[in-house]
Amino acid sequence: MKSGNTPANTYILSSVNNALKILDLLSVRDNIGATEIGRLLELDKSTVFKLLYTLEQRDYVLKTESAKYCLGYKFKNYGNIVSERQNLVDVAKPFMHALYEQLHETVCLAELNTNGKAIVTALMEGDTPKHVKSRVGYEMGSYDNANGKLLLANLSDHMQHEILSRIHLAPRTPHTIVSRDVLEKELKNLRGRLWVEQYEEYRLNHADIACPVFDMNGHVAAALSVACTPDYLRENHQLIADALLHASTRISRKLGFYGKPFAMIDGIPDTP
Repeated sequence: MKSGNTPANTYILSSVNNALKILDLLSVRDNIGATEIGRLLELDKSTVFKLLYTLEQRDYVLKTESAKYCLGYKFKNYGNIVSERQNLVDVAKPFMHALYEQLHETVCLAELNTNGKAIVTALMEGDTPKHVKSRVGYEMGSYDNANGKLLLANLSDHMQHEILSRIHLAPRTPHTIVSRDVLEKELKNLRGRLWVEQYEEYRLNHADIACPVFDMNGHVAAALSVACTPDYLRENHQLIADALLHASTRISRKLGFYGKPFAMIDGIPDTP
C-alpha cells in the first residue's frame, strides 16, 4: 500500500471514478465541450475523449452537433426507476439514527397527509430524562408544531388554502395560534426557510425544530425534526439546527436533490 492511501480509496478504479466525475459535472453544466471538461476536472484530453466516447456508446451522454456533451436520456429512465423503488423512510433512517446518537433527543420524520395533518412516518425516541415521547403513525395538527408548519408553508398557495379552509384552530396551549390571519402570515414568512421551530404551541414544556427534506424535483417531501424541551432548544439552538440541517441535506441528496438551498452548503458528506 502506498503512503497516504487508506484502505477505502485503494479499491477505487480511477477510470470509473473519472467517468463518474464527468457525469457529475454534466449534471450541473449542460452542453460543455471535451476541452472544458478536461480543464475543470484536471484530466488530460486523451482520457476525457475515451471516457466520453465510452459513455456516449452506452447512451449515458449525448454529443450534440456542436460537439458539446450533455447527459443522455437513459438517466431519465433510471430516475423513474429509482423514484419508484426508493422508500423515503429507508433512506432517512441511517441519518436519523446518526442525529439521535449525536443529540440523544427524539428525532422525527413527518409527512403531510391528505387531511392536512402531519403524520409521523419514522421515529428515533430520545433517551434523556425529559425526552419527548411519540410513535410512528401519530397524527399532529399541522398548525401548532414545527413539522406541520414547515410542510404547510411549502405547499402551493392553492393547496395551502384548501387545507387551511378545513382546519379548526384549537387552542392547545396559551401559545397556540388560533387566528387564521396570523397563521397565514406566519406561513408566508416561513416559506423557503431552512428550519422552522415552535415553543409550547402544541404542548407545554415541548418544543421542536424542523428542516425540509427535498425530493429529486425540489419539492418538500417531508420534515425532519428534533423534539425536546424549550430550555434545551434555546440553550443548544445552533448545535441542534446545524446537526438537523446536515442530516436533512444528506437525506435530500440521497433522494437526488442537489439544488438550492443546499447547493450553498459545502463539505457535507453523503454518509452518516
